[in-house]
Amino acid sequence: LRRQLERLLDWKNLLLKNGYGAAEETLEDVEELICTQLRDVLRTRCVREGDTLCVAALMRDVFCHAAAFALRKDQIRRLLEDTSVLPALGLSIAVREPVFYPVSAMVWLRPAEELPVETVRRRVCEALDRFFHPAAGHFQGQGWRIGSLPNEMEARNYLQACLPDLSIVKLLLTAAAPDGRELDRAQVEDPYALPLPGAHTVHLMREEESLCTR
Repeated sequence: LRRQLERLLDWKNLLLKNGYGAAEETLEDVEELICTQLRDVLRTRCVREGDTLCVAALMRDVFCHAAAFALRKDQIRRLLEDTSVLPALGLSIAVREPVFYPVSAMVWLRPAEELPVETVRRRVCEALDRFFHPAAGHFQGQGWRIGSLPNEMEARNYLQACLPDLSIVKLLLTAAAPDGRELDRAQVEDPYALPLPGAHTVHLMREEESLCTR
């Protein structure tokens, strides 16, 4: 009983430390518990909404995500209800998917040497698709934290590092919202957001002229 009370106080202190009552908080203990017990869950994020702790779970099977999530949704909730102290803190638990935003890039660049347009386009698009992958993207292939989307500086730096023979002149990002709207990436404020690769446009420029657009 003493150990359970100590654990309860630890959780309460963690919630207070992270702004208990704030709009969005990440509880590492929840992620560790879920990802240790359910290996097909890659990462989670917890967001407190009133007296409910919403747990967003990213599955490893990103491109059949809805089906993979449906198989685990109730199991994640029962796991937290049965083995965590969240109910004792007066919090109900809701488990949900992240919200996926296809991120598209428009890139203006100058190659260091004469290269076929389609070759340049393919290399740039493949690099962007790798970077925007929700589970295996980002700089070191660790994927994106739930609630974050890539910004233009990050995408530009990644491209320049991957493709040093290309000089990036300008890069813009847009994100497709679930309702179909195309938004500037900076307009997206969603605690459950995650990127997906979108459709990219590559402009090749030589001698300060845009020679072709693909």
